[in-house]
Amino acid sequence: MSQMVASSTNESASSSPQMSAMRSQENTCSSSLSSCSTMPGAPKSDASSLPPITTSSLPSDRQRLIANQSWDKISARHPIGCKNSTPDTETLIDYAATILEMRLADVVRHRRDVKNSRSQASSMVSEDGLINGVKIAPTAVAGEMYEVDIDEGKLEDLEGLQPPSIVLLSSNCRAQVRAYVRRIASMYHDNRYHALEHAVHVTMSANKLLEMLHEGGPVDPDDDTKDMKKFAVSLGASYQSDDSSVSSTESTSGKFSFVFAAIIHDVDHQGVPNARLVVENDPIVQLYDGISVAEKHSIKVAFRTLNESEFDEFRSLVFESPDDRLHMHHIVTNLVVNTDIASPERAQSSKDSRMALRHSVVIETMLNVADVAHSMQSWELFLFWNRNLFEELYDAYKGGRSENNPANGWYENQLFFYKIYVLPLAAKMQMCGVFGRRGGEFLRNAILIRDQWEREGDQITKDMIVSVERESLSSA
Repeated sequence: MSQMVASSTNESASSSPQMSAMRSQENTCSSSLSSCSTMPGAPKSDASSLPPITTSSLPSDRQRLIANQSWDKISARHPIGCKNSTPDTETLIDYAATILEMRLADVVRHRRDVKNSRSQASSMVSEDGLINGVKIAPTAVAGEMYEVDIDEGKLEDLEGLQPPSIVLLSSNCRAQVRAYVRRIASMYHDNRYHALEHAVHVTMSANKLLEMLHEGGPVDPDDDTKDMKKFAVSLGASYQSDDSSVSSTESTSGKFSFVFAAIIHDVDHQGVPNARLVVENDPIVQLYDGISVAEKHSIKVAFRTLNESEFDEFRSLVFESPDDRLHMHHIVTNLVVNTDIASPERAQSSKDSRMALRHSVVIETMLNVADVAHSMQSWELFLFWNRNLFEELYDAYKGGRSENNPANGWYENQLFFYKIYVLPLAAKMQMCGVFGRRGGEFLRNAILIRDQWEREGDQITKDMIVSVERESLSSA
């Protein structure tokens, strides 16, 4: 997400209404280290210590932990919002790499299934239209899905046709995935907000959104097919996906691109908004014509790194063909650039709420939600992440990289940001229909957080400003 300045509109005429955020550490956890349980560190892994992922692999402990987290409790630190429970870098890398591995394994599994089904169908269909002696539907075409009329007595003839357990991701490939995530992690700066932990939180939230698509169920069965087809197009078919032979609601390559975009979306972020980079005439500004420069730079860094020789096996599974490469680059670019919520181009494209729900924008909306997920999850996460953003903006102000003291108007700006961005975004998640009965969860959470901030935020802001200024003086 392009960084939002808390209080001033003077820094850039083109910047959107500023995002404010804060957290009160005193309200979320004890100041004592013993009151917070730190996350266990994940050891660095090489190929020799990583078992391959196969079609019969059981979920790892990390996969189960990720799957069991509810939307409103997603966090890499526990207790959530606890200042002293900072997860170490290897733990954050393990979270992100595990999600990429799961989604990449799904891509490989799907490709193998499609190829095997076509090959199997071609080899089993005889000239008289029989598959192992079973008559197929007369409209069946080789290479497509078959509708088979099976006699009960013929079922035994079809036993044993399932392929044996096969390797989806080799040990070496898993090591490359983790090495890639580690390299990306090393290029995240030590910012208070736009740092590795934020990228991992966005990735975990993005992955959860994909899971929630299958958890909600239809609100109205008559609308479900229509809504899911809309999402199908958004997740891949409109980009000529290699998954076009099946329902792209199950577009595994689109889902991988989605979580990939999440982990790389703020890589090499300098901790200041695009408007400031333009003022400072940063070298990347000229490369991207001054528009969404941080986002476009992150995309370039991510793909340039992926093209390095040490990631050959990983890359060969992500891209089976030049078309795959173009397809993924197109999706990731659209997703990441769309997280620049201060972009005038994005603001123009979002004016019409109906147009904002056109096919390709459903998935872009989902990444926008993941990017500010804390504002639609829980009060504790809201306080934690928004204080981090306040501290980042305050650091920029004290360091001479911003003319605006974020403390000015902080409380009011929270309410304004909810009004003009968070609540409409949450409502859009319900309107698009693809989350079924769970579609209203985002808006309900956002309203609860907004209302609690309206009641308590003024005093919390005053306490936070005193706390941050005191910490700044003590570290000077």
